[in-house]
Amino acid sequence: MTHSSEHSPPAADATPEPLVTQAIFEQSPDGMLLLEGQRIAGCNAAALKLLGYERSEQLLGLTPAALSPDYQPDGTPSAEKARLLYHRAMRSGPQRFEWVHCRGTGGCDLWLEVLLTPLQGTGRRRLSHAVLRDISQRKELERRLQLSAKVFTATRDGILITDEHSRILQVNEAFTRITGYSEEEVRGRTPRVLQSGHHDADFYRAMWSCIRERGSWSGELWDRAKSGTLQPKWSTINQVTDAYGRVTNYIAVLSDLTELKRSQARLQHQAYHDALTGLPNRLLFKDRLARALERTRETEQRLAVLFIDIDHFKDINDSLGHTAGDRILRQIAQRLQEPIGPNDTLARLSGDEFAVCLGGLEDQSEALACAESLHRRLARPLQSGGQRFQCRCSVGICLYPDNGDTVEELLRGADSALHNAKSLGRNTTCFYAEELTERAQRRLNLAQQIRLGLERDEFAPFYQQQVELSSGNVIGLEVLVRWHHPERGLVAPGEFIPVAEELGLMAPLGATVLRSACRQAQAWLESGCEFGRIAVNLSAAQLQDGTLHTEVERLLEENGLPGERLELEITESAFMALDETTLANLQALRQHGVRLSIDDFGTGYSSLLYLKRLPIDQLKIDKGFIWDMSSSPESRSIVQAILELATILGLDVVAEGVETEEQREQLSAIGCMVAQGFLWGRPVAEPSFTSPPPPSLEP
Repeated sequence: MTHSSEHSPPAADATPEPLVTQAIFEQSPDGMLLLEGQRIAGCNAAALKLLGYERSEQLLGLTPAALSPDYQPDGTPSAEKARLLYHRAMRSGPQRFEWVHCRGTGGCDLWLEVLLTPLQGTGRRRLSHAVLRDISQRKELERRLQLSAKVFTATRDGILITDEHSRILQVNEAFTRITGYSEEEVRGRTPRVLQSGHHDADFYRAMWSCIRERGSWSGELWDRAKSGTLQPKWSTINQVTDAYGRVTNYIAVLSDLTELKRSQARLQHQAYHDALTGLPNRLLFKDRLARALERTRETEQRLAVLFIDIDHFKDINDSLGHTAGDRILRQIAQRLQEPIGPNDTLARLSGDEFAVCLGGLEDQSEALACAESLHRRLARPLQSGGQRFQCRCSVGICLYPDNGDTVEELLRGADSALHNAKSLGRNTTCFYAEELTERAQRRLNLAQQIRLGLERDEFAPFYQQQVELSSGNVIGLEVLVRWHHPERGLVAPGEFIPVAEELGLMAPLGATVLRSACRQAQAWLESGCEFGRIAVNLSAAQLQDGTLHTEVERLLEENGLPGERLELEITESAFMALDETTLANLQALRQHGVRLSIDDFGTGYSSLLYLKRLPIDQLKIDKGFIWDMSSSPESRSIVQAILELATILGLDVVAEGVETEEQREQLSAIGCMVAQGFLWGRPVAEPSFTSPPPPSLEP
């Protein structure tokens, strides 16, 4: 467009000025306004259309500020800025500036470029001429370019722009932060400066083939930062073409995946590793075992799976607490790892159970040698909190291809062998054999029969006498459970108690025995039979239930049995694991007259300070010490020490497992007053009451 200042359109009441002819004013494609002072005195058709008005009368007499928003984009009030620009034009000549008008009444904002030129007036008339050009599209483009520039600068993703020959033209700050290279260091170079060697030539050929065919490519790239660190990035590369389809640029957007990869690695490690020891867990062990099986099949060698169970580890947890137990487990894991080769796997399957996969074996002797090494390493004392502990383990071994061909078969075989090792007294190693699978099936059948037996009330109490050594009087009866099996007859507890413990059936079984014993004791009292007290064993499951004290109180009240006639026996390890709430509940039972006794005393890890605080009345010396008294002076000394300790604490003592006159005499000689065992008879369903009345039941 040409702007002329030689002619001016006429005022409404004047002859047209020679500077701008009437024809140019009316026919110009640019909007034109004639201003007198700061008010519109004339306008052409293009101005009307541009500003969104139909008739010139709608504009005449108005000021440009009246047709604009209250404020211009720079924050200046429209009226004030219009006056300033008008006065500048009058003083200094033409003024070119940008202005925002409103298109019609209530219309949208319109960006205009304005050329304001002063004209020669007549008399005191101060005339000016304004040429208006719509620049809204240009301003929108500028806004978008500014926004793009901000995105380019502020984005967290690295952006790299090259020419058609892949020479780097520009990078953003995020690119520098991610790679360590500044724009000056990479400008003019190609992205090969980032290559790490992680990808081969075929990878890059496929990438560029995709870019040429589709115009873009996205995928994971492993580059190398300026520092030399290998960096994973998610990269998107797009080619830019001109109107003729020729490539002019390439734009790459790089997202740093380093932290994401680290998080994924942590999550994957947590999913496949034991949190306490850092060893592979069961899931990862099965995966590695499957891979080892594939390799072993190719080499026609052997493979062994070893299951390792730490013997009596529960006693450590019960006596020292789980925190100390965890410390010891970590030490055990380190010991077990020592003989394991780099191509083999040690895993922690559960609380105190581990597993080993040994590949590339020639014969079973190599698996046995590994098991023996594990035994030797665990035999060395462990330390925790200034105390020394010696752990033992049971090991079960299953071999490929001798005992199984799949992962599941090998795991089942190792587990079966481990059960056999534990049943043989622990601290030993057993290999898998076919009969062990049959034994496992028998255990499953036995478990089902135990459940049915509880439903059919097949479990009944048997009673063993507790005798005063000085007089031979019966002062109490211990309740022992027997199973009246409909097909096998009377089944001893050693056959079904371990299975009931594994299946979580001890709580209902114990409740059945306790209920039957209370009912029988009251029946004896009503018939005039004197039996002293009945002692009922409690399982750990009953203690953990939380309702034991209320159940015992209910049974006493329901049967009318005095609390003084009932004694509850709890193993030493179970007592050590009780929380304060359960101990308080047991104390409440004592207030009802019920006596509490520690069973199998001497086999756990009792703290003397803790023992002093327990709500107990009696200690029962484990039969293992009684049996060894004749051959082991140490056992006799231990029994004597327990008697002295009980005297100091004000507790009664019962010696279990007395079978010979020699044992009875030895116990009497060191001051033991009460005992029980086969010497006075085996447990029976209906004991006889021929002994004189027992001494007073008062504590």
